[in-house]
Amino acid sequence: MSESNLCLAFDGTTKDGEHINEARVARANGPSLVLQLSALAGGTTEDYAGHIKNALNDIGLTQTAFMKEDVHTVMSTIISSLTSTITDRCSVNHCVIEMLKTDLDVDLLELKCNVHPLDGLAHKSRHVLKKVDANLEVKSELFGSECKTANVIYSLSKMRYKQGKGDPSGFKFFMKKDNVSPGLIVRYVGNRVHVTFHLAGVSFFLRDLLQLYLDKYSRNTTSWRTALQKDLRNEVIMMQLRCLGLMGKFLTGPWMREFYANTTKRTNLQMIPHMHKCMSSLKNYQETR
Repeated sequence: MSESNLCLAFDGTTKDGEHINEARVARANGPSLVLQLSALAGGTTEDYAGHIKNALNDIGLTQTAFMKEDVHTVMSTIISSLTSTITDRCSVNHCVIEMLKTDLDVDLLELKCNVHPLDGLAHKSRHVLKKVDANLEVKSELFGSECKTANVIYSLSKMRYKQGKGDPSGFKFFMKKDNVSPGLIVRYVGNRVHVTFHLAGVSFFLRDLLQLYLDKYSRNTTSWRTALQKDLRNEVIMMQLRCLGLMGKFLTGPWMREFYANTTKRTNLQMIPHMHKCMSSLKNYQETR
């Protein structure tokens, strides 16, 4: 109620079969505030926009009841304080913002999250590698709908985190025994920003140690273990892991440090000149390679 320049942020994710959306507001001074976190029926424009409007309405009704104020004045004040939105580049999110502009009768500056271009890079990388696998007729023992390299990365993540398929406790003990932090192998969640590239680099760097673990120490006796053993010795898959790892070192890792860690505390708009510089460098590399 006391702010005049709030940025509305929202994002959804699927967890254990439920699609969950978070709506929050960021302010110039002080931490951002979560308005509502709810499981939605789906991930459509109507689902997201309805959730955000319900969250704002709940806040308004709470303020009205607690402070004994006029509900129309409260809602008008809250809505007029929203001046911008920030979310990822998913097409449905743009539609959500357009619906909010119409339904709330408010003009919103539409901003985009600076780290989500890495999602697109991860998706495109796997798409390209899948074509390479088909053209080179790359043989793999692991099952999966992704490219062969992504299947290996996902399997290593399961070995680290999933009971039954993997051996989390045994694997952590083995890694610590060799003075390697088990946290180097993070949970694989598909497109998520830098994860694909980070895991690829770690997998290639630790390939000898991982092979030793699977050969002599893993308590998993299924065919999945045997398949992973063979794929970690596949020269083409190892080269692909190496390439993705290098992309992580030279592109996605630095991007995460600059835009996600944001130690210089620059705003989203202040980051734009640096993004232009990055795009120019990438274009120059592509044209002169």
